[in-house]
Amino acid sequence: MSPYVLLGIAVIFEVFADSMMKLSNGFTRKAPIIGIVIGYIVAFYLIAQTLEQLPLRSMDRPRHCAHCRGGHRILA
Repeated sequence: MSPYVLLGIAVIFEVFADSMMKLSNGFTRKAPIIGIVIGYIVAFYLIAQTLEQLPLRSMDRPRHCAHCRGGHRILA
């Protein structure tokens, strides 16, 4: 599955968990707490899967400006 689809599903689960947190009334109602735990567990799992699949660039060597022949570092 595409990492962007996984990220979208993770956002949906995170919003679900946030909604359950509002319904729990400061953790005084027990039923929504189950939704909070499940929502955040699934969201964090899917975010971890997304980070494993996305091609992330390594920052071990800094890039330099092309016009100044390496005089200035670019942080991004």
